[in-house]
Amino acid sequence: MNNFSCKDTNVEDFLKNKALDFDARNVARTYLLIDEEQYLRQVIIILAYFTISLKPLVFDEKVSMNKVKQIDGFSKHTKSVAVVLIGQLGKDTTHAPYISGSYILELAMNIVYRISALAGCRIALLECMPIDKLLDFYKSNGFVFLQQSRDNELLQLIRFL
Repeated sequence: MNNFSCKDTNVEDFLKNKALDFDARNVARTYLLIDEEQYLRQVIIILAYFTISLKPLVFDEKVSMNKVKQIDGFSKHTKSVAVVLIGQLGKDTTHAPYISGSYILELAMNIVYRISALAGCRIALLECMPIDKLLDFYKSNGFVFLQQSRDNELLQLIRFL
């Protein structure tokens, strides 16, 4: 994984230093997108990656009761729901022009839909920094802003399944 370099140092650090531990502890699964031609030559080049995990989405008091009911599917009084979290999503800077973020997200969403079919789930969740370019990207891929994270550092965006 040492060959992976990302603009977002937190995303890079997660892959290099935390992904295996998260996997071993059953906290999150990391999915690698690798260069197939190089792989056939027994060289692993990571083009991009994403992680998937489960998380309780705790509603902020600012979220409307109608929105809570829409997300929960039953009650406007629920305080939280189970969601599938796309926790990390990054691509290698060297290979960035050759793989689109939308394609990576599409692959992640395919797994989210499989989880939903197996376990029942209504929502995919992303958490990201409040950066306009990121927000525009996620919104163009079907996610909508819901609330700030409990620590107010990240924005939580959801997509109905």
